[in-house]
Amino acid sequence: MDKKQEKLIENFEETAENLKVSRVESLSDGIFAIAMTLMVLDLKLPAIADKGSITQNDLINMFFAGIDTLEKYAISFIVLGIYWIRHQAQFSIIKNANRGLLYINIIFLMLISLIPASTSFLMNYSGYQFPLFLYLVNNFLICLMLLWHLTYASKNRRLINDNIPEPMIRRGKLLLLSSPLLFLIAIVISFFNIRISFMMLYLLPFVFPIYHIYDKKMRKYKVKK
Repeated sequence: MDKKQEKLIENFEETAENLKVSRVESLSDGIFAIAMTLMVLDLKLPAIADKGSITQNDLINMFFAGIDTLEKYAISFIVLGIYWIRHQAQFSIIKNANRGLLYINIIFLMLISLIPASTSFLMNYSGYQFPLFLYLVNNFLICLMLLWHLTYASKNRRLINDNIPEPMIRRGKLLLLSSPLLFLIAIVISFFNIRISFMMLYLLPFVFPIYHIYDKKMRKYKVKK
């Protein structure tokens, strides 16, 4: 093998382990946007067959009959928004990507793209435990992928800023651990009470202010892109 070929192989290996994070972020933004759009397209309120005799009370009753569907759409949309913010926050401290990080992101985005389907299944069969179980498992796996994403990137500081204090990294992992634990508890409760299990999701936005405080402290370590 001549020097020119060795140089080409060396450059290829270096490129493979120093990929631009901007492309991963762009793909992620697109997947999130599509997932959120698909959910609203599947949002359907009950319809009245005889539209000629509709009264104001009929429309009000029709709207409130669809509250359960609206609730599940709203919760799922907010949860997706939280995932997007957490994903963006992690990439703000990641210098570059390698193939391992790309594979983690592909699995993460595959699970994100399943949210519209699991939400639709839950909307159509809200009184049953199995659709809720699938929905909660979908979210549980997404939360685990976010935790794995940060753990992989921060291991031996291979992909993150070198000046980030170790206690800050550990704190970030502990915060990310709270979400899968919440979904795991909700999964167990779903076998006994479907409504209480779903109501557990209302706790997620209350974790967000804690994330916000953590993100403010991490701003000084953000990578300039």
